[in-house]
Amino acid sequence: MIGPGTALADRPALTVRDAGPPGPGTPPRRVLLDALGRVPADGPLFDGSAPTVVLTTDLVDPAAVAAWSAAGAQVESVPAVDGKVDLGVTLGVLGGLGVLQAMVEGGAALHGALLAAGLVDRLCVYVGATALGTRGKAGLDWPGPPTIAAAPRWHLERATVLGDDVRLDYRPADPSGAGVA
Repeated sequence: MIGPGTALADRPALTVRDAGPPGPGTPPRRVLLDALGRVPADGPLFDGSAPTVVLTTDLVDPAAVAAWSAAGAQVESVPAVDGKVDLGVTLGVLGGLGVLQAMVEGGAALHGALLAAGLVDRLCVYVGATALGTRGKAGLDWPGPPTIAAAPRWHLERATVLGDDVRLDYRPADPSGAGVA
């Protein structure tokens, strides 16, 4: 799942690659959240190599919906909240489509919005062997808690070394609140 910023900046395909021989069935759905119709239907998300679902709002230009549909995407409308898709309703729609797990490869805005809404039940954090500093892009566009004491707590389940990088898998320390205070 990605938002329009990542779709426009990175033009990802969101397909399974380098994972061994293909398994049975269809590839995982690619999910684009685009409340306003910013992402054109001519990019890699609409190449037909995997099913694509676009979640949008009634704020979208109908021409964008028509283009996405013509490109083979399933388009679903959800309520808008502050000019963006309602994330809670979005996850409900995806659940209704049979999606049991959503991997969010979006950018800082989508990651931050999901955390702020308390909709995260697992974090997979990749720490690279590169330091960017303040000129680099933040991983979360989220004001966060006002104090350390109010910060969400996470439980480290696993750390995996990947060459010079590390993958850290976390679950909420408080299972009742998806880790968000």
